[in-house]
Amino acid sequence: MRERFLTHGYVKIPSAIPSENVTRFTQLMWTRLNWDREDKNSWVDETVHMPRHREVATKEFMPLAHAAACESRLSIFQEHELMWCR
Repeated sequence: MRERFLTHGYVKIPSAIPSENVTRFTQLMWTRLNWDREDKNSWVDETVHMPRHREVATKEFMPLAHAAACESRLSIFQEHELMWCR
């Protein structure tokens, strides 16, 4: 995996983020924006900068991606890699 990343600049990890996490955070986004997912007319701003609302550890939010990054040492946060991969 590391060699593929170094050669191509990306790796594909199917189901890297559990669908229930994507669904939960997407629903929170629509609620926080007060937009209707089904009504594009409610999407009033082209760009939105949302402050942090909830933080979840990478290991918890996307365990397969986290494991792959730590196993292959693909973490972009190399100086914090040991702490990040615990």
